Amino acid sequence: MRSSWYFTTPKTKTSTREVSFGETLYQALKHEKAKQLQDEMKYGEYYMIHVKKIEIDEKGDKIIRIVPLQKCVETPLQRVRLICIDESGQYTSTDSFKYCSRIIHHEMHLAFDYHSLRHTHATLLIESGANVKDVQSRLGHTNIETTLQTYVHDTKAMAEQSVDIFERITQSKTS
Repeated sequence: MRSSWYFTTPKTKTSTREVSFGETLYQALKHEKAKQLQDEMKYGEYYMIHVKKIEIDEKGDKIIRIVPLQKCVETPLQRVRLICIDESGQYTSTDSFKYCSRIIHHEMHLAFDYHSLRHTHATLLIESGANVKDVQSRLGHTNIETTLQTYVHDTKAMAEQSVDIFERITQSKTS
């Protein structure tokens, strides 16, 4: 039953959240929306749209299935506008990223997949001085240990920053 894309209740209460973002991402999303509208006009009735279909899963929970339809098919179901779609409107899933992951793994000998980007996001934020509690909130983690022990990884820049901090401390104590 779960072979297609769907929305359902998140794993934890902290999974439902608002995530702030800056002007760069806002402009990128705005550009993508304009491109999608152009593509929809270009493909006309052959453009793929997505609609919400409410269903009940095997546990009795409500899920919202995402159903792809050609634009020419009339439906009473509410349209969903997805961000990650190709030129024809077809949804681009994380599965399409698997090829890139295999290349990265084979060529660079790195264990990498789509989910790794969450780890990178968390690590770069902490490395750049972001508030740990804010990073925890952005990732939707209930406790800080998940963020720090699973998602944030040590980097050379972090180690150098610690050395610099300790150097400043020792210099101020000896001056």
